[in-house]
Amino acid sequence: MEIHQLKEQGFKIAAIAKKLGISRNTVYKYLNMNFNK
Repeated sequence: MEIHQLKEQGFKIAAIAKKLGISRNTVYKYLNMNFNK
């Protein structure tokens, strides 16, 4: 998923949210969903 790729590249949560046009909470949700699997 693109969110994980951006995070691995060193983007901050706020930067990912702005780049993708989504909220920071949504970014956190997607990151947490994958780590908990």
